[in-house]
Amino acid sequence: MEFKPIGNLMSEVYYFDTLLAEGANAAYSNFKKSYCISYVKNITKKCDCEDNPGDIIAQNIGILLSSDIVSIGHAAHKLIIENSGEDVFLKYNKKTGLKQVEEAEKLGMDSTDYKIIEE
Repeated sequence: MEFKPIGNLMSEVYYFDTLLAEGANAAYSNFKKSYCISYVKNITKKCDCEDNPGDIIAQNIGILLSSDIVSIGHAAHKLIIENSGEDVFLKYNKKTGLKQVEEAEKLGMDSTDYKIIEE
């Protein structure tokens, strides 16, 4: 069975992602320089910041490095989907994990464009 929020519920779901991007933008704007490290491992159903993040829903990908906070989030999401063969975030959480990345790009934080360089 597929879950599709109706009416204002979807707006409220994505509103949180917008606020998440706005909060990240406020914090990120305080740094003159930054470098991002993303450990794409032990991807769980819920946020790994929770006490009980749930079961692992995707295999480990590795470690990503970037000076662009938006592209690293976008790349991590795309690599997880490519490796899993489906959008596991949509499957388990009933929404894509890209909304906050898209919102961050709209805020001018950085760009979703990226190039993978394996070493």
